[in-house]
Amino acid sequence: MRFVVRDIHRAFEELDPFTDEQCRCYVRDAYSQFSSTTTGFTFLGIVTSVILTLVSCPFVTELVSFLQDRVWNDPWSPYPLIVGVPFMFAWWLFVGWTAFAFRDLGLRKAIRRRLAGARCSTCSYSLLGLTVTDGSVTCPECGHSENLHARGLSAADILAPEQ
Repeated sequence: MRFVVRDIHRAFEELDPFTDEQCRCYVRDAYSQFSSTTTGFTFLGIVTSVILTLVSCPFVTELVSFLQDRVWNDPWSPYPLIVGVPFMFAWWLFVGWTAFAFRDLGLRKAIRRRLAGARCSTCSYSLLGLTVTDGSVTCPECGHSENLHARGLSAADILAPEQ
């Protein structure tokens, strides 16, 4: 699997022959087609982030309190702020990253499902980018003719070239 930071469509080699704009439209359509999947993963990421935050807050306050009482021996010391603020900032970055990571997992799953639907029913060859003739696509691998309408697909679903 490819590690992608910005353009999630570049994680899928089937989408490499297409322009970034075509791929962004494809990803947008996959997101809307499988919105329950992506929304579920996003919700799971937010819930996980909130739980991690709620679980960690007592530990952070205990750490700052321990350092205040045992190490700095001064109740008015600025060190808790010097230690606590960067730690909480880094923690919130981690929590935000967690939510986005879960969202990306859902989006990757939606794209995979959409790509799986655009495969030849006989040999599983990718039909992306093939020319549509009279609502059908002929698989170059096995020669089987796929009726797009019967499979619930359109020319946009397989990124067919403009005719």
